[in-house]
This record gives sequence, C-alpha cells and structure tokens, in this order.
Amino acid sequence: MALHNGTTWTVVKNWDIIAGNARLAEKLPAGTQKVSIGRVKKSAGDMVDNAPVGWLLEYV
Repeated sequence: MALHNGTTWTVVKNWDIIAGNARLAEKLPAGTQKVSIGRVKKSAGDMVDNAPVGWLLEYV
C-alpha cells in the first residue's frame, strides 16, 4: 500500500492478506489524498503475472 498526500508518494507497508483471515484496518495519515493498493510477488515462483491486480483510490 502506498499513500499520496498531494505532493509525494509514501510506501506504508506490505501485508500478506489471507482470504480466510479477518479484515485488516489501517488509519490513514491526515492529508492523504490517494491510496494505491497492488499485488506483489511473494517469491520467485509466485505467478503474479497470471493475476495482476491494482487499485487507485482517490479522495475527491
């Protein structure tokens, strides 16, 4: 997850999201205007190219 405050992007953290686990909550810093969420490879054998995913959420 990366955050944009109107000037710069900041990488916040990487999470390992498991489908059966509970929801994940994260408080956004004040001034956050955009949130970028994407999937990254966990290992060299991870076939992320078969399921690329990304979202850009923007406060308007």
